Amino acid sequence: MIGLAKLFHRRRPEVRESYTDQVVARLIASASGASGGSLLAVVETAARLWAAGLASATVSPVNRALSAVSPSVLANVGRSLCRRGESVHLIDVSGGRVRLISCASWTVSGSDDPASWRYRITLSGPSSTRTIAVEAASVLHIRYAPDPPWKGRCPLEFARDTSRAASLLEHATSEEMAFTQKQILSPRRNQNDYGLADSMSPDQLTKIVQAFSDHTGSGAFVVPGDLEPRRLGPSPPESFIGIRDGLHQSLLGAFGVPPSLVSATGSAGAMREGFRLVLHTLLKPLGAILVEEFQAKLDPDAALSFDALRAGDITGSARAFGSLVTGGLTPKSAAEVVGLEGVDVREVPA
Repeated sequence: MIGLAKLFHRRRPEVRESYTDQVVARLIASASGASGGSLLAVVETAARLWAAGLASATVSPVNRALSAVSPSVLANVGRSLCRRGESVHLIDVSGGRVRLISCASWTVSGSDDPASWRYRITLSGPSSTRTIAVEAASVLHIRYAPDPPWKGRCPLEFARDTSRAASLLEHATSEEMAFTQKQILSPRRNQNDYGLADSMSPDQLTKIVQAFSDHTGSGAFVVPGDLEPRRLGPSPPESFIGIRDGLHQSLLGAFGVPPSLVSATGSAGAMREGFRLVLHTLLKPLGAILVEEFQAKLDPDAALSFDALRAGDITGSARAFGSLVTGGLTPKSAAEVVGLEGVDVREVPA
């Protein structure tokens, strides 16, 4: 009992510090507009693709243990890996079935041998929360780019400066959109002057607009004479938009998503190629990481197949198949090269 009390005493400061750090980070983000990139639409685009792609995988073999790996669980894993870098699920065996329960938080302790790791996990419900300690064999702990080995890292950690810049730029855009109906006073441009507003920072302009609004009860303030109202609204320069698009493309690349796949101006061919890259360079490698944990904790024969997604790449596969056969390979060998080994191909008489 004393040992358990010491464990709780040792862990409590760590949990409190983590919670405090999160609160402080959110306050700073709210004040500065820097969300760290987690609130960017481009990040959600990547998270949705990771989640939907893994949810489309077929799990085999079909048995009681692997029946717990449902599409919703796979989607949860994909989203967590993308946004958090790791995902932990408790393996719950009760009532004759196996369930994978998503953990709200966790801490890991142990030696350099993963089999020795112990997890202190928190399970949350709509009206209650419980914290339990379990062995490594009782949890699925899937990690992306782990360093140290027990801690996964999400792509945003590797692109922190880029994500911060994109976050600040997005925040500036949203702030500017809030002033679409405001006006600011400026000297009339009848003597080649550049106007008061041109020499002011956005914060200064905002303060003046607010002062006028407080004084007059409206967002506009007009007086006769040498002053004229000028609209203060969203009119960012082209360079502003270009930087924003460039940052978003860089972040998509960090998440393994070709920008052509989500571009409004991309061609159908570029989108098909982007889909092929996602399938072969993102989803399949992620699936291999999941399979390692499934085989270690659920079933040594566990496997994931993404054949259901090959329909989006069938044109490219067929074209490659035809080129290989024309180049001298047998249809069977060509099918194996392009990943169509499960398709019934027959020799065509010369």
